[in-house]
Amino acid sequence: STLIHQRIYILPTRPGLALALLLLILLIGAINYQLSLGFFLVFLLAGIAFSALLRTYAALLGLTIGTRPATTVFAGEMARFPLWLSDGSGRNRPGITLISPQGNSGCADVNAHSGAPLELLVPAHRRGRLTMPRSRIECRTPSGWFVAWSYLTLVGECLVYPRPEPNPPPLPFGARSGGGG
Repeated sequence: STLIHQRIYILPTRPGLALALLLLILLIGAINYQLSLGFFLVFLLAGIAFSALLRTYAALLGLTIGTRPATTVFAGEMARFPLWLSDGSGRNRPGITLISPQGNSGCADVNAHSGAPLELLVPAHRRGRLTMPRSRIECRTPSGWFVAWSYLTLVGECLVYPRPEPNPPPLPFGARSGGGG
């Protein structure tokens, strides 16, 4: 699936809120003391912040995520769902993070006109078929002032076998190869 602009959300992080508060204080100071260089500094920093907002958003826009077949696991282990992130627009996309509902995360850097592997780790508690859960993909680069994210609902499943017994009992005494009954 390809991320489109309607499925990408963006909010400021704590450093971004601190930057906004700093800009507000600088703006009030520049208004009070009528400092033209103060206005210049405020609007320059606001322009840089707006540019960082657009770059953070553009890091996810148009990113293509594909699934690969998952390997089988035993119950109680971590199921690994391999994904492939690719870019066809010619932009480098550093710091793409995939977060599972349990909080496990993986990070990848996608280069221009290429791809990068990424794994989603999910605990397999019960045997049977385990489907890939809805996960979150996010990016905080280049400045860390903003976080852009989207939710992924991909189709993928993993087969979970029953966990083997750690110390199995010995075979019955009468069981011999080639014997009857």
